[in-house]
Amino acid sequence: MSVVDSRPTGDRALLDRELDHLARLLDGETRDDAMLAEEPGARTPLDTLADVFALTRFERGLVALCLGAEVHEGVGRALLRHGGNVTWSVADRVLPESHWSALAPGSQLRRWQLLDVGPGRLVDAPLSVAEPVLHHLLGIDDLDPWLVPLVHPLRSAALMAGSHGDVTEAVTRCWRDPTAPWQVIGLHGDDEQGRLDVAWLTSVDLGLAPYRLRGSDLPADPAERAHLATVWTRSALLSGASLVIDVDDRTDTGALSALLDRLDGPVVLSSRNAVPITDVVHHEVRRPESAEQRQLWRAVLEGVTDPEVLAEVDLLAATHRLSAREIEQGASLALLDGASAVGGRLRRQLRRGDVDALVRVIEPRARWSDLVLPPDRVELLRAMVDQVRVRCVVHDDWGFADRSSRGLGSTALFAGEPGTGKTMAAEVVAAELDLELLHVDLSAVVSKYIGETEKNLARVFDRADQQGAILLFDEADALFGRRTEVTDSHDRYANIEVSYLLQRMESYRGLAILTTNARAALDKAFVRRLGFIVQFPFPDAMHRRLIWEGAFPDRTPTRDLDHARLASLSLSGGSISNIARAAAFRAASAGGPVTMSDLAWAARAELAKSDRVLAPADLAGWEAGS
Repeated sequence: MSVVDSRPTGDRALLDRELDHLARLLDGETRDDAMLAEEPGARTPLDTLADVFALTRFERGLVALCLGAEVHEGVGRALLRHGGNVTWSVADRVLPESHWSALAPGSQLRRWQLLDVGPGRLVDAPLSVAEPVLHHLLGIDDLDPWLVPLVHPLRSAALMAGSHGDVTEAVTRCWRDPTAPWQVIGLHGDDEQGRLDVAWLTSVDLGLAPYRLRGSDLPADPAERAHLATVWTRSALLSGASLVIDVDDRTDTGALSALLDRLDGPVVLSSRNAVPITDVVHHEVRRPESAEQRQLWRAVLEGVTDPEVLAEVDLLAATHRLSAREIEQGASLALLDGASAVGGRLRRQLRRGDVDALVRVIEPRARWSDLVLPPDRVELLRAMVDQVRVRCVVHDDWGFADRSSRGLGSTALFAGEPGTGKTMAAEVVAAELDLELLHVDLSAVVSKYIGETEKNLARVFDRADQQGAILLFDEADALFGRRTEVTDSHDRYANIEVSYLLQRMESYRGLAILTTNARAALDKAFVRRLGFIVQFPFPDAMHRRLIWEGAFPDRTPTRDLDHARLASLSLSGGSISNIARAAAFRAASAGGPVTMSDLAWAARAELAKSDRVLAPADLAGWEAGS
């Protein structure tokens, strides 16, 4: 059965004449096998209904009788001569080509519930046209009331990525062939709105009204599912509609498969991953890549020439995987409020998603002035920032993305002892680019169950990819360590995890930063693939003095602090920060400024954490400075 170009339409006046003719037949006039002298090209809603549901002439006549009983005064009055109701026995007397199978359980009238059959013997049971069919024949195409709680009209964005247009054309070609059976289309990929847009545009191109059903709302009871399939298909064939089913982790694929077996007409499955059901034609719908995003930005910002706005949207295209709808929203902000709005406000909006248990969001507060590093290390960090900013130029305008899909993101390794500023440097980079910094909890990512680590990593990368976030893997040697010699299945799967991670790192289009305290423990093949390696040295006396000089905020009261003497104690930057904070709490509790005595106490407490005991000589002169 075809939905496209065969929805019931027709001449209402011709329908009225047909019902007049039925009234005369019921009044006892001689049966006229011709029913009516057909006008060339003239059709009634009943004609198209009969075509769509492949009704026999007698079945069509039964529907016409039931319709007349509802809406035609002459038919209603004439039926009083026959007991007042339409029955099979009445139809058998007045309609040509009668056959008992018209009311068999598998008949078209019963299968699609076009007629309702009342109680009693089947030959004498009252027959009536189903209410949704009645409304349709009278030109009213409201959704069947039984479906209203389950399905909802699908709305779409006006903007569509070119790659999504290609998918739309492919699906349209598949569905347009009137001789081919309906193919269930599976749209999968990371762009949920894009999938819905493809389904919407395909339906509209074919003159269909798209509706959306959540897979998690499928009835658990098989009888209810069968009823859903019948009622939906009847509604779709009557009014010309398509069904888009959202498939997620809560969807029972067995129930879904059973429903699809009963459905007829255009159906789309929309899911993150391809649905494992046979006889589904799959198409991937991914978020637009950076080059396509730039085209979309320029399409919606047509006429905008402000270089600040254009530079900002190029940075968004380089660092985010935005859908067409998100770009539309961002363009509205840009047109209203300028570049600062399109960047800052859109990023904040994207960060409102659910917090994943595998990551911790770090609010970047550190700035370049907070870093105390050798100049060449700062230069490397600035080069990282610049690489992200001009990524679109190199990859798209200069053609590097055409050569390979690998290595299109930016990766960096921050190596150094604890407390040497690795995390602070990641904060500085994130703050400079105004990007979210996601700290990955490797202990939560790595699972003892086979395959779970890859799933966890996919969740992390998918979220970061969508939001344009910077990924920070602390203590990366725990997962990126040297691949082991395979001696058992656990070694084999451990190496699979590393290989999967390498693959995701190379295809990730954002910035991924890994930190390690043990660079030598990292897999050498992995290290060679990294874009930047920044070694964070343990601070010498000169750098420790600089760190001490910036350890206290300007509003903190201090007295007689000897920065040279403080720098003589071998400490990391992280330890200096901890000591300064602990000393400030001690001084505030005593109601006075921070002194060398407070710092001596805090230093002993800090180093005791690592079982390091300070000799009196280590703190010589500290107490005197109090």
